[in-house]
Amino acid sequence: MALPGSGSLSIKTAAGAGRSIAQEVDGNTIGNKSLATLSSTAGKIAPHSMLEFYNYDGGIVVAPGPPSSVTAFNVEPDVVVTWNAPVTGDPPTLYRIDRREDGGPWGLLDTTTNTSYSDTTTSSSHTYRYRVRAENSGGVSAFVESNDISK
Repeated sequence: MALPGSGSLSIKTAAGAGRSIAQEVDGNTIGNKSLATLSSTAGKIAPHSMLEFYNYDGGIVVAPGPPSSVTAFNVEPDVVVTWNAPVTGDPPTLYRIDRREDGGPWGLLDTTTNTSYSDTTTSSSHTYRYRVRAENSGGVSAFVESNDISK
């Protein structure tokens, strides 16, 4: 995996400040940041022993953990679903809300960036259950289901 353009990298050389060097990525992987430097003075590739990373996050987005406390409330004429944001992983960019009516199959209801959703499409004499998951560019969390709510 190559180093992304974000973050910062500082190289300190034993030869002192002002020495002109360029860096070369050599088999960089997560947890094994193996780098070599190219000395423009000597024109050789050699391992560099004084390499330090500053503010380098690897540019990797971690999938969010699951939301918690998913709860459905009957707020006539709608059902309001609320949840808490994940406490692990990177922040979600959206939440997916699925709904199941009368024990039937799950289906996508909507997506939102909020931690609550008002379902305005419910009907009386039905039982609903909701599930919510968090998503970002790193992946998706597990779904967390709400309580059943009867209309």
